[in-house]
Amino acid sequence: MKQVCEQFIQDTTRSMIQPLSSFLTKVSAFIRVRADSKASNNAVLREQVFASAERVKQVVNEAHMLLRAQLDLTQKSLSVYLGNG
Repeated sequence: MKQVCEQFIQDTTRSMIQPLSSFLTKVSAFIRVRADSKASNNAVLREQVFASAERVKQVVNEAHMLLRAQLDLTQKSLSVYLGNG
């Protein structure tokens, strides 16, 4: 039962934060590449297409909509589980 609960939490969390996770993966890759290239790469994160102010706003809005949409379903799933506990 513990493993099922842990999997539920992991799957729910992953689906709710997917847009943010994807964005942060791109940011991490950018920072890693920039660090590896040392001084030869003067790229600025906010100047990257994926990190523009408009794109960041879009990612945050997507995450917010996912959270709102999935929260009700998650609460229902939890109440079923807790009701059976």
